[in-house]
Amino acid sequence: MKRLGTGIILVVILLSLSGCSLLENTPLEKIINNDFIDNIAQKIKTVFNYYPQTPEELAKAFTKALKSNNLKKVSKYLPVTDTNSNPMATNYLNFGGGKDFRVSEIKSDSSGAYFLLENPNGKNDKYMILVTKFNGRFVVASMGPYDPQILTVE
Repeated sequence: MKRLGTGIILVVILLSLSGCSLLENTPLEKIINNDFIDNIAQKIKTVFNYYPQTPEELAKAFTKALKSNNLKKVSKYLPVTDTNSNPMATNYLNFGGGKDFRVSEIKSDSSGAYFLLENPNGKNDKYMILVTKFNGRFVVASMGPYDPQILTVE
């Protein structure tokens, strides 16, 4: 055992004297350089109830909630998340529950961002949502049928 330990120490000393770094090719170095930790952190956030941090992320998450046709999931993205006292979630599910939507930003200003939800299967199945910040988080402030004239300022 004493010879093995001495041999290992000798190899380490020789490699360090020759300019070789033992840490260059270690899995830890590869993990750090390949953003492994950031990728795992992103997956953990997704799994454990991650809340969208931008209006675009919220609009996409809201359309997924509409497609799931789940009242609780839709309520999560509204200013008032209580499903019992808030009829907005039910109204929004009546508009677009169970449908698949394409999301595109129409306009963004100081009051929030407007997004067009367009059902690729329905010819005139278009809705508009307003995403704004409320109590430090982005929420869907309103949803209604799409009318391009609503956004024109006189």
